[in-house]
Amino acid sequence: MSQKAANFVSLIQSTALQAIGRASLAVRGISVALLVFYALSFIPGFANAMSVNPGTSYPPHFRIWSFTAAGFLETHWWNVLVDIIVTIMAAQMLEPLWTSREFLKFIMIANAGASVLTALFFVVLYIVTRSDRLLFSSFHGYLGVVAGFLVACKQAMPDYLLGTASLIKIKIQLLPLLFFLVFVAFAMCGLTSLASPSLIGSGVWVSWIYLRFYQPHKGVKGDLSDPFAFATFFPEQMQPCVQVIANPVYNALIALKLCPKRVRTVNVDSLSSVTISLPGMDKADADRRRQKALKALDERLSKAEPQASWPSMSDDGDATAATAASATTTTTTPSIANQSNDALPPTTTDTQTATTVVAAASSPPFQSEESNQVIDSPSNE
Repeated sequence: MSQKAANFVSLIQSTALQAIGRASLAVRGISVALLVFYALSFIPGFANAMSVNPGTSYPPHFRIWSFTAAGFLETHWWNVLVDIIVTIMAAQMLEPLWTSREFLKFIMIANAGASVLTALFFVVLYIVTRSDRLLFSSFHGYLGVVAGFLVACKQAMPDYLLGTASLIKIKIQLLPLLFFLVFVAFAMCGLTSLASPSLIGSGVWVSWIYLRFYQPHKGVKGDLSDPFAFATFFPEQMQPCVQVIANPVYNALIALKLCPKRVRTVNVDSLSSVTISLPGMDKADADRRRQKALKALDERLSKAEPQASWPSMSDDGDATAATAASATTTTTTPSIANQSNDALPPTTTDTQTATTVVAAASSPPFQSEESNQVIDSPSNE
């Protein structure tokens, strides 16, 4: 029986080494760090030096390095093996979407953030309970990073169905919550320490904040889509209640400048149409109002269009005749007045003027300018 177990372990180790050989440089680095820290854990005092101790990690001791080193420290070989396998599987899913550099950056943020928040959680518990055991209890492990991988997988495949049961459908978006609840149950049963669910919860929260607001993605920071909201980590029946609690927390984080304000961006060039829905109006009423507005707009445009047409010859002729008649009246009136006052016979000039006026009235429009010159000549004289 022991020989079969040894063969099984050797098979798993060889498979893991082959997977590491085909993995990226970031995955290799993380795997080597886990193996080296596991080997060094057999040195007396090494595990205590690398583990996070809330009572000595903050001033005046400043053991800040433990926030990063504690995540890669495992004291059991099966934990190391599981951590390496999970890292390889996560890299196969996330590195094509991100890059190897971004994948490594995400691991470091999730690891350090989970350690810092867990240490703060124990400090708060110490303030409430005044228990020295909580303040000086050490913890380590890769659980915060594993929880971060679950959050990233939820972002990549929010509707992926893991399995079905007779009454329950399990989606990948519920995995972080289930992972946390399982370790809470283990801690309540005494199978693990309180630090394990604390690391998982802190890893979920830190990873979500980074992916939601800070991770660069195609020129935009974060993922503000509705399927990645914090309430979606819970079942649909619980999401309204979680949203009521999450909104004040989010506003508090904005006030502390830990999270940026939510700003949506829309590429207008990619939109074929924009629809604005008014409250209290159904679709049929909106369509009727839109058709009515378009009809009124067409009527206004048709009335506002200028009547662009060339003037007719008869219109110009009439206008020229009217102008000539008025000019004749002003020109001949002084002559007639002179005739009546002086009792002189009509002069040759007056006769020529009358003849010219009659000719101008019956002439075509294009002779109007010449006629006006002739008519104006007696008055100028």
